[in-house]
Amino acid sequence: MQYKYTFFLIFVFTLFIGLDSFSQTGDLIEYNQQRENITRTGMKVLGSWAVVNIISGGIGYYRGSGENKYFHQMNAFWNTVNLGLAGYALLQSPAIHESLSATLTAQQSIEKLLLFNAALDAGYIMTGFYLRERAKSNSNPERFRGYGNSLILQGGFLMAFDWTLYLILNNHSKSLHPIIEGLSFTGNALRFTYNF
Repeated sequence: MQYKYTFFLIFVFTLFIGLDSFSQTGDLIEYNQQRENITRTGMKVLGSWAVVNIISGGIGYYRGSGENKYFHQMNAFWNTVNLGLAGYALLQSPAIHESLSATLTAQQSIEKLLLFNAALDAGYIMTGFYLRERAKSNSNPERFRGYGNSLILQGGFLMAFDWTLYLILNNHSKSLHPIIEGLSFTGNALRFTYNF
C-alpha cells in the first residue's frame, strides 16, 4: 500500500516538473508578452480617458455653474484615481512567466480582477442613480444630480472598458489551447501528450 502512495507522489512530482519544463518554450513567453502588451494598451486607454476628464473637468468646474459644475468636479476627482491606477500599472515591470502554471495563474487573475471590477462598475452606476433620486429631497439638489450624472458616466465607461479588456484577454487565452491540449483527464487517468 505504501508503495502505491510513493509511486503516486513520484508520478505527480514528475508530471509537474514535466509541465514546467515543457512550458518553458518560446510560444509561452510570446503568449505572456502579448498578454502584457494588451494589458498595457488597456492602461494607456484608461490613462488617456483620465487625463481628458481631469482637464475637461477642471475647465468645466471653473466655467460651469449648478449641476454642470458638480458634474465636472466629480469627473476630475474620479479620474485622478483612474490616472493613478493606470500610471502605477504602466510603471510596473512586466512579469513574463515562463511556466505554464504561472501563466495560467496570471491569466486567471487578470480575468477575475476585470470581472470583479465590472461588478463594482455596476455599483457605481447604481449609486449615480441613487444620488439623482436623492437630489429630489435634498437641500442641494444640483450637487447630487451633478455627482450622480458623473458616476453614471464614469461607471458606464469603466464597465465598457473592463468588459472589453476582459473579452480581449479571454479571446487571447484561446491561443493557450494548443499548448495545453495534450493534457486530458478522463476521470480514471491523467494523460499528457506532446506533438513534435
